Amino acid sequence: MPIVYLGLGSNLGDREANLRRALRRLREGGVQIERCSGVYETEPWGVREQPRFLNAVCRGRTELAPPDLLALAKRIEGELGRAATVRYGPRTIDIDILLYGDLVLDTPDLTIPHPRLAERAFVIIPLAEIAPDVVLPGDGRTARQLLEGLADRAGAFRLGELAVTSHIPGEAMYQVTTLDNHLRVYTVPLPNARSVCVGIYLAVGSRYESEEEHGASHFVEHMLFKGTQRRTARDIATTIERVGGYANASTGREGTSYYTLMTAEHLPLALDLLSDMLLNSRFRPRELERERGVIIEEINRTLDTPEDLVFDLIVQLEWPESPIGRSIAGSHETVSRISRAQLLRFMARHYVPDAAAVVVAGPVEHARVVDEVSRFLGAWAPGEAPSPVPSDPRGPGGQITAEVRGTEQAQMCLSLRGVARRDPDRYAVDVLTAILGDGMGSRLFQEIREKRGLAYSVDASSSHLRDTGSFVIYAGVPPERAEEALGAIIEQLDRMRKRLVSDAELERGKEYTKGRLVLGLETPAANAGWVGSQAAQGLEIITPDEWIAGLEAVTAEDVRRVARRLFDGMTPNLALVGPFDDVERFRPLLRL
Repeated sequence: MPIVYLGLGSNLGDREANLRRALRRLREGGVQIERCSGVYETEPWGVREQPRFLNAVCRGRTELAPPDLLALAKRIEGELGRAATVRYGPRTIDIDILLYGDLVLDTPDLTIPHPRLAERAFVIIPLAEIAPDVVLPGDGRTARQLLEGLADRAGAFRLGELAVTSHIPGEAMYQVTTLDNHLRVYTVPLPNARSVCVGIYLAVGSRYESEEEHGASHFVEHMLFKGTQRRTARDIATTIERVGGYANASTGREGTSYYTLMTAEHLPLALDLLSDMLLNSRFRPRELERERGVIIEEINRTLDTPEDLVFDLIVQLEWPESPIGRSIAGSHETVSRISRAQLLRFMARHYVPDAAAVVVAGPVEHARVVDEVSRFLGAWAPGEAPSPVPSDPRGPGGQITAEVRGTEQAQMCLSLRGVARRDPDRYAVDVLTAILGDGMGSRLFQEIREKRGLAYSVDASSSHLRDTGSFVIYAGVPPERAEEALGAIIEQLDRMRKRLVSDAELERGKEYTKGRLVLGLETPAANAGWVGSQAAQGLEIITPDEWIAGLEAVTAEDVRRVARRLFDGMTPNLALVGPFDDVERFRPLLRL
């Protein structure tokens, strides 16, 4: 009986339709589907056999001159013996290899869009039938060697374990191993770094909380620094500092991270500390009550900081019925009444290795890191990773809220719904954001501040979550000129959707965004965060090179198209902090 490994990666568009076509072909051919452990289960599509499909996609990368690139792609296409899905790009070739074991599916009608690689070659190769001796770019192994390695561990591979993904030609950006308890261990080799970042990234944040649990993610994060079975809060604070290191944590809407920075020889100490905090924190009642007061003061600081408060207000307007719209720290009421038992139940439900990734970035060896993580976290009991509540659809917009304060400067935020983290338009939205309001060369800065003198600070930002996003414009303006500033901002939004940006603006937007990314990835901590934030969410890792390629592919027409997607038929929401008793005067100005 043939064993079928059907690779259906996250790039394959309508996975449900593709899967149904593939299953129909298998059944028509009289093939029995062998069950094997893998990444995806077909139960959501109502398949009676409920087989598990192995996602056996191997990714290779190499830098080639255009003639060599074309020759390699043509060679592969020729060895297929039939039409292949090939797109040629100026610099690189990406090869996705779908391994089908003993059976090769003929797949001409499977839709395989690959938007972020629009400028690169893209080849689908059923290796079990053809080209067993083709050397994989960026890998060095032949297809035959890859298949032989797979046969020894059939059903045990995840995408990352076969991945060869590089941000430097010929070098892997990361390696990954999945432990028996489903914990994924990533290393990001930075041989020239002098320090190491050890991070534990979890798919839990304020978006995962019920109304009664509002603030629980942030509260748990605080409590993990307040003592374990064998360490006091002071011990936790001094363990890393004693060797010249640094430890911290952060909570967001979709993720929580705990990380340390230190020299490489202290890697076991870092893992010992983080694992102890993660698995053995005691939540002592006295410490919990003390920390409750600390968190309430943290909330008070936000309420007393107008430029922070206005962002909390605009998020509430954009997602009024969703946990996304609630503040990450919680409220006075929820933090005051949440109990120790609630926090422990919340942690037990969400702090599972299935929802976590350990990332170590720096001058480290993958095998040694895996051994150390196994020693400290191998006994962490697995559990099903909870999913967040889906985002609610956007209302008609045009909602206005104001926190009346007697301030000398008014804070203003406008919001529109943005795009999700893996939306193909994400790159164009990022370029649009840079052109419109990121940096001193942006349109908003030049028009609102430099030309009209209406604001000291003005900027645009976009955020991308799992299934939604936001597009926000902020300005700090004189209260008496708030209407004029709002009108000028709306003019710039309207201009973005009506006219193509210039070549110079497009180039500046791309280079500015790329530069911020590259400069931000100079440290081990930034590299660990890049991988960890994606891995914890169960996403395929997009490397910096792939992200930059997505930016490079953006055209002026793309920028105008996404501006129309975000702005057409939409009315921005508006949040204000300042001396505004009457906000209705702003409503006519919000029309786009």
